[in-house]
Amino acid sequence: MTQFVLSLDSSDFLATHYVLLNCLEEGVLLGTSDTARLLERAAEVCLQIDDNERNEAALCFCLKLMRLTAHVWSSTEDEDLSNVALDVYNWIVTVALGKGIASTKVLYNISSLLESLLRYRPRYGTHGDRPLASPRTILLQILKTGPSALRYLIVSSLTTLFEGYVLTEHAAIFDDIVDCLPTDPDGEEGIASRLYILAKLGSRWRTVLRQAVYHIFETVANVPVATSIARRSLDLMAAEVEVGSAAQLLHLFSPQILYTWLENGEIATIPFAPFGYHTLRDLICAEKEELVAQVALRQNPKHVQLLETMLGQSWPDLLKDSFPRSQVYAIINDISLLRVSTEAGPTESALSAWLGEDEYMRCARQAFPEAISHAIVSLSDDKGLEKVLSSSAQYGDILNNYEKMRQKGHSTVQHPSRQQPCFRTKYLVQILYRICYAIDVDLFSCWTPALITFIYRKLLDDAHPALGPLHVASMIRKIRIAVSLAGPVALKGYPLEMLLQSLRPYLTNFHCAEDTMGIYWYLLEHGQDQLERRLSFVAGLGVAIFSALSIFATSTQESTTQESQYLSTMSKTEEFRQWLGQYLLGLNTAHLAPERASRFHDTIGNAKDITTSGSNNLDDPEGMLLQHVLLDQVSIEPLVSPQFFAIIIRALSDGFRLTAGLSGDIMNQDHYLIKAAPVLLRAIQEAKLSKMFLVWAGSALGRAYTIRGPSLELSLPDRRVPALTQDSDSFNNTGSYSRIFRTMIDMLWSDSADAASIAEQTLSFVLSSMAKPDRLSITSALYESTGLEDLLFESTCAQPRPRSTPTPSEHDPVSDWLSFDSSQSWASALARSLILPHKSNQFFNGLLPILQSENHFAEEILPSLVHLVLDTELEQQQRAQDILSKVFNEIFQSFTPNSHDHARLALSVVLYLRSCFYPRETTLAKRNSWLLIDYGHAAAAALKCNLPHTALLLLEIEHSESALQATRARRSSVKLGQTDPKLMADIFAKVDDPDFFYGSHEESDVASVLAKLQHEGHGDRVLAMQSAFFDSTMKVKNAEAALREKGGGIISALSLANLNGLAYATQQYAGSSINMESPELHGESLLNVNQWDVPNTSQKGDDVSLANVLRAIETFQTKPGLDAILHDNLHRAAEDFISQSSGQINPASRLVQLASLSDIFCLVTGSSIEDLNETWACMSKQHMWTSRESFDSVSPLLTAREATFSAMRRNEKSYTLFQTNHVESLLFEIRAVRDSLATGRIHDASQFCLNRAMYLNELQKMAGQVKLNTHNVITYDVANILWSQGEISAPVAMLKALQVAKHSESSEMTISKAELLTDLGQKLSQARLDRPDEVTANYLLPAIKALGGTTIGSMAGRVYHNFAAFCDEQLQDSVGKDDFERIEKIRNRKLQEVNDLADMYKKSEGKARETLRQHYSKAKTWFKLDDEEYKRLKLNREQLLQRCLENYLLSLQACDDYAKDILRFLSLWLANTNLQEANASVQAHLSEVSTIKFAPFVNQLSSRMLDNGDRFQKLLSDLMFKICCDHPYHSLYQLFAVWKTKGAVGDDVASSRHKAASRLATTVQSPKGGSTSQIWISVHNSNINFVQFAQERQDKEMKTGSKIPIRKFKYGQRLEQTVQGLAVKIPPPTMKVQLRADKDYSTLPTFSTFEPQISIAGGVSAPKIVTVVATDGSRHKMLLKGGNDDLRQDAIMEQVFEQVSDLLDDHRPTRQRNLGIRTYKVIPLKENAGIIEFVQNTVPLHDYLLPAHTRYFPKDYKASVCRKMIADAQAKKADERLKVYHTVVEHFHPVMRFFFMEHFLDPNEWFHKRLNYSRSTAAISILGHVLGLGDRHGHNILLDEQTGEVVHIDLGVAFEAGRVLPVPEVVPFRLTRDLVDGMGISGVEGPFRRCCNFTLEALRKNQDAIMTILDVLRWDPLYSWSVSPLRLQRMQDNQEREAAAAAETANGKEGTPGSDEGEMKGKKPATTTGGTEQAEGRKALGDVMEQGGEADRALAIVAKKLSATLSVEATVNELIRQSTDERNLSVLYCGWGAYA
Repeated sequence: MTQFVLSLDSSDFLATHYVLLNCLEEGVLLGTSDTARLLERAAEVCLQIDDNERNEAALCFCLKLMRLTAHVWSSTEDEDLSNVALDVYNWIVTVALGKGIASTKVLYNISSLLESLLRYRPRYGTHGDRPLASPRTILLQILKTGPSALRYLIVSSLTTLFEGYVLTEHAAIFDDIVDCLPTDPDGEEGIASRLYILAKLGSRWRTVLRQAVYHIFETVANVPVATSIARRSLDLMAAEVEVGSAAQLLHLFSPQILYTWLENGEIATIPFAPFGYHTLRDLICAEKEELVAQVALRQNPKHVQLLETMLGQSWPDLLKDSFPRSQVYAIINDISLLRVSTEAGPTESALSAWLGEDEYMRCARQAFPEAISHAIVSLSDDKGLEKVLSSSAQYGDILNNYEKMRQKGHSTVQHPSRQQPCFRTKYLVQILYRICYAIDVDLFSCWTPALITFIYRKLLDDAHPALGPLHVASMIRKIRIAVSLAGPVALKGYPLEMLLQSLRPYLTNFHCAEDTMGIYWYLLEHGQDQLERRLSFVAGLGVAIFSALSIFATSTQESTTQESQYLSTMSKTEEFRQWLGQYLLGLNTAHLAPERASRFHDTIGNAKDITTSGSNNLDDPEGMLLQHVLLDQVSIEPLVSPQFFAIIIRALSDGFRLTAGLSGDIMNQDHYLIKAAPVLLRAIQEAKLSKMFLVWAGSALGRAYTIRGPSLELSLPDRRVPALTQDSDSFNNTGSYSRIFRTMIDMLWSDSADAASIAEQTLSFVLSSMAKPDRLSITSALYESTGLEDLLFESTCAQPRPRSTPTPSEHDPVSDWLSFDSSQSWASALARSLILPHKSNQFFNGLLPILQSENHFAEEILPSLVHLVLDTELEQQQRAQDILSKVFNEIFQSFTPNSHDHARLALSVVLYLRSCFYPRETTLAKRNSWLLIDYGHAAAAALKCNLPHTALLLLEIEHSESALQATRARRSSVKLGQTDPKLMADIFAKVDDPDFFYGSHEESDVASVLAKLQHEGHGDRVLAMQSAFFDSTMKVKNAEAALREKGGGIISALSLANLNGLAYATQQYAGSSINMESPELHGESLLNVNQWDVPNTSQKGDDVSLANVLRAIETFQTKPGLDAILHDNLHRAAEDFISQSSGQINPASRLVQLASLSDIFCLVTGSSIEDLNETWACMSKQHMWTSRESFDSVSPLLTAREATFSAMRRNEKSYTLFQTNHVESLLFEIRAVRDSLATGRIHDASQFCLNRAMYLNELQKMAGQVKLNTHNVITYDVANILWSQGEISAPVAMLKALQVAKHSESSEMTISKAELLTDLGQKLSQARLDRPDEVTANYLLPAIKALGGTTIGSMAGRVYHNFAAFCDEQLQDSVGKDDFERIEKIRNRKLQEVNDLADMYKKSEGKARETLRQHYSKAKTWFKLDDEEYKRLKLNREQLLQRCLENYLLSLQACDDYAKDILRFLSLWLANTNLQEANASVQAHLSEVSTIKFAPFVNQLSSRMLDNGDRFQKLLSDLMFKICCDHPYHSLYQLFAVWKTKGAVGDDVASSRHKAASRLATTVQSPKGGSTSQIWISVHNSNINFVQFAQERQDKEMKTGSKIPIRKFKYGQRLEQTVQGLAVKIPPPTMKVQLRADKDYSTLPTFSTFEPQISIAGGVSAPKIVTVVATDGSRHKMLLKGGNDDLRQDAIMEQVFEQVSDLLDDHRPTRQRNLGIRTYKVIPLKENAGIIEFVQNTVPLHDYLLPAHTRYFPKDYKASVCRKMIADAQAKKADERLKVYHTVVEHFHPVMRFFFMEHFLDPNEWFHKRLNYSRSTAAISILGHVLGLGDRHGHNILLDEQTGEVVHIDLGVAFEAGRVLPVPEVVPFRLTRDLVDGMGISGVEGPFRRCCNFTLEALRKNQDAIMTILDVLRWDPLYSWSVSPLRLQRMQDNQEREAAAAAETANGKEGTPGSDEGEMKGKKPATTTGGTEQAEGRKALGDVMEQGGEADRALAIVAKKLSATLSVEATVNELIRQSTDERNLSVLYCGWGAYA
């Protein structure tokens, strides 16, 4: 190119200038030879040709060419190039400039050339034979002589001029530039350019900012017409240096500006307008303190008079207001200028004279901290300080401290002097001494923590970044002086920590680093004792320092830094870094717990080794540090504070590096990732982090979702603020004060120096002005208040002065609230407007400055501040209430997107006030009186703010308020407020529960039906309806209109039905004419058919991200390009997730799409096939949750994985990347699809599975083409899917074909023969295609054989289970059973006939005898035939039974996949204990099954023990022995109970059972029992004492609720001694002990001690409430019962409840809703004594409801009145009883909803706890109905005050026993008005009804399992299936007594024996059948026949309830109707309390 250009003639050469210059600007590099030739040619053409010498274009071309090649010729050693360049440069200087021929444009290009030279070679041309002026000089000459227009153009060149010089030389350069600027006042254009250049220079270089501001000030003072230009210039500077405004810029430099101006100038002539002031007075007011001080310094009467006039104050008053500065200036002037030594000089004396001596002393005392700090600030520099301090021995300690810091780190750079007024170092001690002397304090003893902190903060505040790095560095040196002066005070408490934190940023500032390190070194070394007690602070500080130093160490030298300084700083940094690591690791960690100490060392160890930016690499210290810091935050006691955590994360985020592959990631362990996920979310929500960190964090959160699913926990507790609970101090003023103080304390450690400063000053002032008791009450409520006492100025001589009150806001925060640019600024204005009327309150007054300057603080504390202001005004005019009510209601009612943040803030205030105690409140509803809010509008606003739970709560409050107000007025005249149905529907649609959708009461129509079907995901039915809409539109209009209007609905329905291909085809056909109703549905649909190359308009944001990534995978050419696209989309998805996760919906539910991208990220970041295999192996294991959650949360992940592998297969470039080929890529795709298919089958997603089956079918065709052998597995999958679709013949034929096919050993995927055979046998059996014996012989037995002896594993378990289930099915087959029973009856009849004929034959004679013989012979023949058939059938059934038992045992042995097999096995075994063949089958395999499977059924097994020695008993005894040895805490208590129960006299069965148990106990205690023998002794001895203690009486003191020392009881003392003296410690009996497969229970917490006092519960037997403390500190409350109570009934029913809960957990809809039954442990020890687990944190239903009724509705009937009215009507007719009931309920309003409002104040918690209540009520209601559970009065239902769940106790009345009570219970379960009220405005609709449906559906689906559970119970001889009449009568009598007692308690009277409010808080333990009553209800315990009849009756009832006679919905509707039917409720027993 060069040769071509050089060959051109002159004109053509010039014509190439554009192309040539453009190439050079784009970076084309030229060699020295080419550069020389080009320059020579350019000089020849442009400079030597006469026509071009003055040609502007030619000259500009030559100059640009010189500029663009300056980096080559300016420093070349090539002589030719050097000479050519110098010649051209010489011409430019001597001719173009010397002759003045350069135009403005040419001059500009010359300036640009000079700018380049200044950058590359600042002294170019100044050497040699013909030296020229330097580029700097030439540039300044151009500036001076050039036209005004040029000056604007060359500003960048002037700013560049500074880059080549160190900072200390900038002032001289600036002066040179100023000398060249225009000064002619008449040259307006020149003055304008002068101001512009000054502004630009000051903006760019902080080192000359002060001079620039002064010169602008001076210029405008001399040239007033330039005011407007100066204003713009100053505004520009203020914006560039980020000081806010020109006025603040003036404030920064006012001391120097005013000092210089007032030397000769007048105050009256000070220019004010350029600084934004409207008048001179405004400026004087703003700078009042500085002006007064300087006027006092100069003592100018004229100025004094002007200030008095302007400010309207007397001169003494002005001096008082500005005293600290005035005093210091006066003393500085007297000592440094007038050389006055000790006595007060003339200036100070004048000050004293003006004020008067006493007033002067008072002001001096008050201003002492500010005076000392201002004196040190005014120090010019620290030069010569050592000399000053060495002048006297009394300064020895100060000098020693100072020298230690300088020795450790000290910069040699000389800093410029401070702006005037200032003084030299040699006067420092004298000035400080004089300030102290003025108030008679000693300079050496005056230092307090508060004083030194105040000084530090003043110095740090003065280190404003706008003043430049040298000024900041000078402040660091002054801090060093302050540390030296303070001595030991600086080395402890808050001053030490504050200074370490505040100086941390300066460790990485080149100009401050060395000085800062010296101070740091000193503080750390000498403050070690203090820091070792604050290792949490040290850990955070240390990690933050190392993180910053690692980045600082890689920084390069700046052009303005001397090389020696750079090298010195970097060397000192490395030395400091090494020392700091050793220092921190050497700290004594004895103050920490061992685990925290270990974390400390690990964290510091990694932090000290980091050398670069953050990483996720497990092998890097940066990565390990990040891991430790993240995991630390989820520990119980984090080491690193939240403030330091944020600092560390930001540091590690910068330049974050990602590693390839999952294995090397710091979060490659699932348990680490799950723990760290909430911390990661908080980190990315609260800070602006780098892109790559967000990519990694987003990927990690996505992976966490793939591991845990929607149940992923992403919330973190706030440990700093106590939770809002009913019992906390959060309800009083202390709580609000504490929150405000907590916020300010957090600000102390903020990265913002301004925020920390104002918070510190506010805390100091407020705390110092508070009375000590008030201060202590507040600080004691803080999570951490360490160091606050160090901010107190308690001495009268050092009271801090409050900062000046800020000016009011420009807008009215009430009437003009929307004019504020942010909610924070509005909060600031609103808060200030609220507290301004209360300025006399020192607390409020002290908050004004911080509210003005820190808007975020105002927003955060506004709720607490509102509470305090409202509380203050309660006894006066409630101004704040009026203001806030007005503005909040307006915000809620006129909600707009712009007011979103305002509304959220207002809502936070309203919600907070609900947590604040209202004086003299009796109910929570009284708190609604704080503000007068329209809660309906508030609810609507909350919904628009994406706060649906808050919206629902506010709607409930509105509804409750309406009810409460109605009762306060006349009942007949008040109509309850109607809830907006649309608002309610909208809220229900958004809350975090799908069942609320059904709670809306909107009118039903076709649209609502369609919406319901869409909500439920019934794609086929939605498609049918949409098709009907489409058809009808076509008929009414036309096809085009139908397509346009209804086509979108068709596509949505197709997508919902998983007909994705049809949806895509329809959309493609319709094109743009279609009106898409819900386009967001189609993203996944398109991915489902691998169509991601589609327009973005049809997809929502996240799907677009997926489509972008998949498109990139399919088409990428280079790995970096793919990574860039992946990172971009993952980054965007992470940011979208952050923006969406701020609402109240579980953030995990929004992670699906991020998880999909994360999966793709993990798959494609590897670099080999091994990486891909490893990643896929991890993914395929992360399916633990997929079977438990909804398919909607799973399918996107499956689809994304399929699509990823499909895209990879399509792109051959991926083969190279992953070192794979087409075959391997295809194999991965097949694996992904099979994985999706398996998951879809679990969810019964039929269409999804069919799609995948056909997908596999197509992939198989491709596999066949490349010889990939996957035919068998794909055919197997397809056959199974076709079978599930209802096909029979084809799937069976396909499987049979596989059976006979040859199995290639090289197949990449295999289907085992055993799996194939067992599956085929199962299908043939179900389809009845083969006879059972053929299925057994041809498939099931061969399947076992095909296992090849394998007995362990899922496959073996499946084979055995299928065989057992098949045999069980045959055994239970009704036809087979009927045939057997029929032939048995025929055979028995025929046998009887044969016997009768034989008798007749013997007695007969003659012909009759012959006839009888013939009949007899014929009968025998028929009998033989029938007998043979009977024996055949019997043998067949026995064989089936044997196979059942054997294979169930083998299945249980093989795996844990078929948990229900144990139930079926026990049912069959226990039903056939006398059958030897059955016992033989059991004996063959029983010993191989883990005892963990049998342990839950110890009750049933132990009850069957007898001492008869038969085969069954031998097996049972051996099994029980193994269970006792393996799982002692799940069996020994039951063994003890059976052993100690001898039974009634004459009860042989009970006696035999006792002997068997005794024998087993002896064996367990023998050496055979191993370690269990000692456990048995401990259990036995403790149980004996528990029984004795339970039965012990102290009648005088045994009153209900009384508390008695345990040692007052003889057996109580013995129990305590026995338990504490056990040789082998055991856990408390009621501790929940999970069964352990490893049988190792040695790590369980054990008995430690008993709490010294016990309580007495209500009841005839006066049960004792005892609390055991375990070794882990846990408390276990238990009830000891002794007397007539037999707890075995309750124990067994609790077992049934627990097993049914397990069934509910296996059913997906119930599992997803966490539907289960709360159980508690019941441990019978004898027939009349036992232990019951005390259900902690619960209160009986009526113990809450009845007092709450009195509180909320005091005018209603009392509970006792209601009960009496019901009781009096009990004997009347039903109609009359109904009328009485109506009267009662009309005067007794439900209050259950208030339980949740009182106990759960946070809307999220309230929502979820109330949902728990609705769900648990639904579950227990349906199960209670199925089991016929009765006696459900208000004291047998407990409410959990922590979870909201209900717990049912006292389960003795079951299996419809309540129907035969004297007053029958005619409702299926308790569903009174109060219970419904607790469910909220939706009532029984929504969650309750839906959960009832799902529970009943689950029970019906598991009918066989439930009947098996109860069938096992049938064979328990200790369970009573009926209740005696005597007990029934006593029960209802007890109900009445309890109801009466509760009613009296609610009325405030002491009732009959009940619960103690303090100890028990109404928590009534479970009670059950009395022993004597049971005896009356049975003939004998061994009378199994009678019990068997009762069992059959009970089981038949249960079976009938589980039958599908009615649909689930119809059955639930009927049950709810019956339970709420007033006709039923009105006839219930009065003690049942149907009115409550």
